[in-house]
Amino acid sequence: YGLNDNNKVTMHSVDLTNAYIYDIVDETYDKLPLLGKRMFLAGINNNNSVVGFYWDVENGRLKNGLYRGFIYTNGSYVLLDHPIVNLNFSDPDWDTVEGTLPTDINNKGQVVGYLWHRDSDISECFFYDKGTWKVISHPSGLPLEIEGLNDYGYMVGSLHYVDDEGYDVYVGVRYNVHTEEWLTLTLPEEWQVSAVKPT
Repeated sequence: YGLNDNNKVTMHSVDLTNAYIYDIVDETYDKLPLLGKRMFLAGINNNNSVVGFYWDVENGRLKNGLYRGFIYTNGSYVLLDHPIVNLNFSDPDWDTVEGTLPTDINNKGQVVGYLWHRDSDISECFFYDKGTWKVISHPSGLPLEIEGLNDYGYMVGSLHYVDDEGYDVYVGVRYNVHTEEWLTLTLPEEWQVSAVKPT
């Protein structure tokens, strides 16, 4: 979900068959027309532009293993498909997926999100600015998830790995798209939560 300075929140139904922009002050909803059978809304900027992604469903499963991204503004959609993503991709068994999955949009209209494609066995991320794409990977080579972007080009997200004892570990990171500088984010010790080893 996203929240902007105009008190607008992106929301969707539990089954992802309905998507809304909700005004938390007026308590009113604007229902968005669906692009596919399922749609996920993510970030919203102060121009009320929304990003997200959609997919089709067949027999209760993701159809063809393909996700497609979008920007929604004032009743109109612009599709966001990174050039590396094969739009003719089809995997009926859902063993692999392809897609552009936007997660946030800043007030300049720049977008960040994930990339899933067969040529990479880890998740990469992207930065999109007025038709120009940049693929972002962390120097560690670990799977990366970028969730937020501000107007200064700073984005935040997390790296994921499994440690020697089998615990899932998530490490917060910050990245500046202009300087290409990475920073690892750490919590004060008293804020940290003990991990639970999967069974």
